[in-house]
Amino acid sequence: MLVLSLPFRGPDELIHFYKAYSISEGNVLCQVKVPPGAAKRSGPDSKWVGNEIPHTLQVTADRTVQKIKLPMPSGAIASAFNVPMRSSPRAFVNYSGWSSIAMYSPVGYAPQVAGILLGRIFSLSPILLMYLARLFNLLVFILLVSLAIRWTPVGKWTMVLVAVMPLTINLAASVSADAVAISLSFLFIAGVLKMAHQQPASRLGGRQLGFLALLALLLALSKPPYFLLVFLFLLIPAKRLGGRGRYAAVFGGILAGTVAVAAGWDLLVRNVYVGRLASVSPSLQISYILHNPPRFAWIMLRTAYTYKTFWPKTFVGGIGFLEVNLPVIFLALYLLALVAVALLEPVDRTPDLREKGVSLGVFLGITVVTLATFYITWTPVGQRLIDGFQARYFIPIVPLLLLVLANGRLSLKRDWIVPVSVLAFSGVSILITMVYMVRVYY
Repeated sequence: MLVLSLPFRGPDELIHFYKAYSISEGNVLCQVKVPPGAAKRSGPDSKWVGNEIPHTLQVTADRTVQKIKLPMPSGAIASAFNVPMRSSPRAFVNYSGWSSIAMYSPVGYAPQVAGILLGRIFSLSPILLMYLARLFNLLVFILLVSLAIRWTPVGKWTMVLVAVMPLTINLAASVSADAVAISLSFLFIAGVLKMAHQQPASRLGGRQLGFLALLALLLALSKPPYFLLVFLFLLIPAKRLGGRGRYAAVFGGILAGTVAVAAGWDLLVRNVYVGRLASVSPSLQISYILHNPPRFAWIMLRTAYTYKTFWPKTFVGGIGFLEVNLPVIFLALYLLALVAVALLEPVDRTPDLREKGVSLGVFLGITVVTLATFYITWTPVGQRLIDGFQARYFIPIVPLLLLVLANGRLSLKRDWIVPVSVLAFSGVSILITMVYMVRVYY
């Protein structure tokens, strides 16, 4: 996937690469510039948000994706390898059309920045920097997700199947910050489940709780809506912390710290937000939601129904700029496979109703907050549909939804059936994805 994906062709990958490169130069925050005549304008043209980067990065992008029609002309990628990095003039890149990415913290770019820094030491060309950023992002994703799979006592093979979905791997093998958010979410979910189900049921130590708190803080900085995963702490029995008093103190401290970090970063970068359209106003949209909560609930349901055929594509296989269209039957089979594995996977201990209720509640809470975020920052005031939302934002939290299906009655007694089936199915799915990518891109 890392090699077959065209350069900068992952979801918003070019802007992610520009931002990761800027962070590698020490620019944690984006610059804000006022363009000529901006006083008379609003929306994306009211101000410029971005960073100054070497012009050769833009030249490389122009040669490989910005001005190229599919399939990729032969030699286009090869010519990009000849673009040097040394002695390049600098140019300001405007992120205003992607102001949400401009507001991201450096946490989501840590692996990519490490790869870029390594490449800069050896003065590699921009396209090689991109491939190194992809490689480091993928390696960190594999490390964290494999650790999560090892930790979780429930739904191991379900998590495997989500982790090797075509779109999940496409994100992990790109420069996208989504890879870090997905892997941190999986690790946090697995860590909580391990602490909740760990045998023998010994008291949790400060090191374990500190690590969980660190994961919660990193999640809040990777993508703010996922800070609500901290409420999974309620799955851990109070006796594991030595009583209700210590339990409430620890949970309150982690929750307060997570909220403070998320709110603090939001205040720090709020000035870089630029509305997608002049009709987008976060303050007016928030007021609209608060004064019409039933109508907003209807808008969310209407959006879900309207895009019912689009969301499976953007959850399972929306590769690149959504130009690699995997067969509808394949998308449906993958969704069915996720449900089947969640139902049939052998479990040592079936989650009780309280655990399933908390998991479902956190999933729905994050879903509502994420939809509200897109409605507030992306959608014209009062519009009856939410713009910009794609189902890939469910990937970090879908293990919670599938956890609700875990049971002991339907699970298979023969332990080898599910692992063999998952490995075979995922292998075929990746092969199908590669074939379609080659057909579209080359």
